Amino acid sequence: MNDSDNDNSPGTGQSSTQATNNSNRDTPDSKYVIGDSPITHIDNSLTAAAEAVDGPLTIASYEQWREQATQSHASTKQITHHSDRGDTWVEICGSLGIKTSRTYDCSTDAIREALHHAAQAVGEPLKRSEYDAWQQAQNKNFPTSSMIQKHVDKDWREICEEIGVQPHSGRKYTKSKIKTALKDAATDLGEPLILSAYQSWVRNQPDDRPSVSTITRMFENWVTACREAEVETHRKARYTSENPYTEAEIITAVQAAAEASSEPLSPGEYDTWRKSHHGDHPSKKTCLRRFDTWEKVCEKAGIQID
Repeated sequence: MNDSDNDNSPGTGQSSTQATNNSNRDTPDSKYVIGDSPITHIDNSLTAAAEAVDGPLTIASYEQWREQATQSHASTKQITHHSDRGDTWVEICGSLGIKTSRTYDCSTDAIREALHHAAQAVGEPLKRSEYDAWQQAQNKNFPTSSMIQKHVDKDWREICEEIGVQPHSGRKYTKSKIKTALKDAATDLGEPLILSAYQSWVRNQPDDRPSVSTITRMFENWVTACREAEVETHRKARYTSENPYTEAEIITAVQAAAEASSEPLSPGEYDTWRKSHHGDHPSKKTCLRRFDTWEKVCEKAGIQID
């Protein structure tokens, strides 16, 4: 009998065990998994995560739970790829009776309570951006500022004044002031001026400077704003890669669409907004290439998921 016919060496056994263990770990793009894979226990994983997570089971909260779990569980990408319960995270979780987003209370009493709590925590005058940052950190069903404005049909200043909270005076940016800000940023950072670099620059300025969302509202898109300010930007190079838009540019576009349309924002509603705004905005496919799923796009942008 040859030694190879009865090979029980430690090296061989270790290699076999390692291969089996690897098959049970995260293999998001594989349809064929050897052994007792986590993808055969998707329903159990989702149910366990929903019981452990405080609040709705989002993609981010599931992945955080999965990283801390002692046993191996399917990744969100594996779940959406292999589950026969649906094609999206929302459909799959919904079929198991698992909530993936909060139900927001937009009643007058809830809005009043939310604004007063935010004013106490953040201070007055209360900026809309400060309220939204506070709202996202709460584990309650407080509405976002865009939900409040849509429900009340008034601007932020009027809403705060009626509630008895001092609103931020705000700052009106003309195209001339925006061009000056872009030129100042280009002087400090150099050219070509990249959107993400400008965002970081704004956060470090002692004085208020226009945000990217303000700039794109005034000029339709970043490239046009830079061109009119006579500042060079990465326009030509952007279309040479598979994902020509940065993460920041995609998030800015989705947030602008949600503000102009409504929340929750569906992929179809985003595409409708994009086509009606004849600017340089990423397509739905580009968004999905960057973040894999629409749910993850909305999560990154802080938008309510349908």
